[in-house]
Amino acid sequence: MHRDGSLYYAKRNLELVRLTADGQLTPIAPTLDCEKRGGIKGLAFGPDDTLYVACPSSILKVGTDGTVSTLIESMSVPDCDPEFPPDTPESQSPFLRGLAVDQRGTVYAAATGCRAVLKFASNGEMSVVMRADRPWSPTGVAVSGDEVYVVEYEHPHSPKREEWVPRVRKLESDGKVTTLVTLPTAQGRPATPPRRP
Repeated sequence: MHRDGSLYYAKRNLELVRLTADGQLTPIAPTLDCEKRGGIKGLAFGPDDTLYVACPSSILKVGTDGTVSTLIESMSVPDCDPEFPPDTPESQSPFLRGLAVDQRGTVYAAATGCRAVLKFASNGEMSVVMRADRPWSPTGVAVSGDEVYVVEYEHPHSPKREEWVPRVRKLESDGKVTTLVTLPTAQGRPATPPRRP
């Protein structure tokens, strides 16, 4: 959601569309060419009204006027622990999904294919700020102040939905990672109760 009330979304994961509060649909950034990049996997607005777009191995910046620039293209993650089986569309490392942008314009991305959360400075410099152990892999991120919240799933590539067990972890500014909650499996594994901040 943009602060003016417009909703920006990925139509068929290939094109950006804006839905205004009065119901008007408008295609945005037709030059984005998301199909060549593997489709749109995540969206987040930055503090300067720039829309950040995650594709499997790149992050683009789109202005509300439709102008497109690149934050990072064809990245590789050091010490990537591959999540997806080889020769699948998702094996396109690092297979970025969720995005979040803090008030300073720092971008956080869930690199599902590498079981890592990545941090990007405004100049595109990348660092790994969090990793998940097998069988977990991050799929979404959110930022609140100096804290980053990460949704992870067990086996996010499995065709069996009952294996997609979620948990939420918090990354603090000092690098400390806390598991806040783990939901039960379909087989009834007890959940980890949420911890109070």
